[in-house]
Amino acid sequence: MFKKKPQIKPLAPIRSSDRRKTADSIISTYGLQIPVKDDASVEEKATATTEHTNLRNSLLPDNIQSARFTTTHGPDLKQVSGTVYVGNHPGEDQRVLWFKIEEQMYPSGGYPTRSGMVTKY
Repeated sequence: MFKKKPQIKPLAPIRSSDRRKTADSIISTYGLQIPVKDDASVEEKATATTEHTNLRNSLLPDNIQSARFTTTHGPDLKQVSGTVYVGNHPGEDQRVLWFKIEEQMYPSGGYPTRSGMVTKY
């Protein structure tokens, strides 16, 4: 009958392997892959790998933390679960960077975009 307050669990750091996997998921979902030619030289492949790592770090910094949450949504107040990702880039305050709801990642409203790479839904 009434919308319930969201229940948010405490923030916890995520493992670096999960951070890389989540960042790669964001990169593939939003089509942010860095193109590499099949006949690229070793130097070009190394540069592409470095750029990919930098892109991962810009999407999910090393100090990222996550918390699970549950809330209700819609006219029938369906229960929804998800994850919130909180972190900060050097020289910035900590803030929400991403939400994950039903296996889909959404950028927060204040997420900086590089030339419109990631759009808010």
